[in-house]
Amino acid sequence: MFMLLLIGLIPMVLYVLVDYFTRNLRTSIITAVITAAIMGGVTWWLMGEFDYEVVIIVVTMLATGLISIKFKTPIYFKFQPVITGVILALVLAYFQYFDTPLMVKMLPKLRTMLDNADLALPPEQLALIADDSQAPFFARMTQHLMLWLLIHAAVVAFCALKTRNSLWLLAKAVGLPLVAGGALLTEWLFY
Repeated sequence: MFMLLLIGLIPMVLYVLVDYFTRNLRTSIITAVITAAIMGGVTWWLMGEFDYEVVIIVVTMLATGLISIKFKTPIYFKFQPVITGVILALVLAYFQYFDTPLMVKMLPKLRTMLDNADLALPPEQLALIADDSQAPFFARMTQHLMLWLLIHAAVVAFCALKTRNSLWLLAKAVGLPLVAGGALLTEWLFY
């Protein structure tokens, strides 16, 4: 999860910094895309497998970057987090309605990771993850994540169209906490 946050954020920070100092769209986008590709490769090397979220981020960053360079406008590149958020929401929706909800499907892998890790999690959290009767909770959380991914995408789209790079980057950066916190908040409010 931490690597996913870094892959989504560090290239965008470099984009904003390089754009600020050089005022060169091509240079700033190429810097961001190369950084994302290198970080994706390092993640694959460390994990030993491709993470579909990392692939989506790198591919959409490359595609939107090329389109922005071709049309000489940063707006397409700044919409990369929007496109990624919508794609991830659609992936979650597919698993939610046509397969097993993704968070339920990931529980065995999470349990294995927690068994192999030396984490000091509270016993209540470990019990929640280990309890198979909690599958409906994790299915609802997947629904909440879909909603909050789309809310975050809308906020980033607004900032891409109407604000400076720094505010757009801030909207992009708060994505993971906003989505996770929002999902927990809606679960707490409605269930």
